[in-house]
Amino acid sequence: METTSRERLSYYAFSFGQIIFYMVMTSYLQIFMTDIAIPATAVGVILLVARVWDAVNDPMFGVIVSKSRLKGGKYKPWLKLSPVLIFLFTVLLFALPANLSTNAKTALAAVLYICWGMSYTLCDVPYFSIVTTMSSSISERNHVISRAKLFTMIGSALAVLVIPLVYPVIGWTAAIAIFSVAALAFMLPLSRVANERHRSTDDAPTLKAIFTSVARNKCLLIFCLSFIVGNITNTILIINGYFAIYCLGGPQMIPLITLVPMAFAGVFVGFVPAIIKRVDKFTVYLITLVISIAMSVAMYFVGYSSLAVYLVLATIRAVAFSFSSNFITLFIVDCAEYGLYRTGENITAVTISLQTFTVKTLSALAAALTMFILGYVGFVDGAGVAQPAVVVDTIWTLTSIFPAIGMAFSFFVLLFGYKLRDRDVQIMAEANTGRLDRQKAEEMLSKKY
Repeated sequence: METTSRERLSYYAFSFGQIIFYMVMTSYLQIFMTDIAIPATAVGVILLVARVWDAVNDPMFGVIVSKSRLKGGKYKPWLKLSPVLIFLFTVLLFALPANLSTNAKTALAAVLYICWGMSYTLCDVPYFSIVTTMSSSISERNHVISRAKLFTMIGSALAVLVIPLVYPVIGWTAAIAIFSVAALAFMLPLSRVANERHRSTDDAPTLKAIFTSVARNKCLLIFCLSFIVGNITNTILIINGYFAIYCLGGPQMIPLITLVPMAFAGVFVGFVPAIIKRVDKFTVYLITLVISIAMSVAMYFVGYSSLAVYLVLATIRAVAFSFSSNFITLFIVDCAEYGLYRTGENITAVTISLQTFTVKTLSALAAALTMFILGYVGFVDGAGVAQPAVVVDTIWTLTSIFPAIGMAFSFFVLLFGYKLRDRDVQIMAEANTGRLDRQKAEEMLSKKY
């Protein structure tokens, strides 16, 4: 391997810390805001407004990173700054006092969440981009990114296990502050340890060339389209806490219904590197989408009266979904390699920024959609209140079958639209680094791209 064990470990640690911040925001922010009596529809507006700004912010930052030539490296300087900013805005968000007026709370939450989103972009784009400078080997990148996903699952499990048990005792602010300090400590070493050994020496592409390259990257556009339609209805993480509280009896149920599926998913995800060495990840991705859809439909009709049956179905879905989500970055990196091969412009950061924008935007849009739906059916804000029966039924629908709608559309977009395969990406990477003649590479590709 080109990367050292120390580099890989720091990359995994960054994943661990980063996912804690992400899980705090994705799984608990909306619960915190409704607990301090911000109405569900207002929460939806906050999430939606923040993501509209990201529509401008994320691609813009991708361009900045792509064109940057900083003394400490192309990506490392950003990885020094961004974790500190994420820490700051996370703690400030969960320190919002409940005794402010509704308008004041809503406005402050919106501003702080927008700042958090911008800080996360400062982190996400360089983090996923730096792996392309650490190694030129597709198999090594696959290995590093896949192993990093295992650490994200561990960080997710830790956040899900402890936070619901701690915040009712010591309060939201103290609980989130403790987790944020720990997450920051894990993220900081990467900027010191990583070696950007394959930094491009070419002139930075112009803005026009960058956007032309993205527009010509049909593989990237098709994959992003499939990801968009697949995740716009992915309400699982957003609704999970509400499902535990209002359908199963309280926040103490969050660790059980989350960690059991996550534990099994973590075990199976550990086999991802070995599996994709033998089977093209595109095939595995489609299979896991089908399984996720089937389990979602089954859950809806079986119900949750039997917790054991629910956990079995939810676990199978979580394992399948974890496999597919584990591949997202791998596909995006492949698309970046394809883009470099097609256009000659190295715009990896811009390509990764589209992933960052897409993931954050969709998670927020799914959260906004969830909160709008809950507000429409009569969700009652405030901590410890009872919900009408129609709200409870809606929470179950959003937990079970609703995510399958987008997954089904995503499956068909990928099946008929996405043509890039692992073997061809490796050939393109060798041509991009000069280890393979371009004419020879064209002859070796399985199809014309």
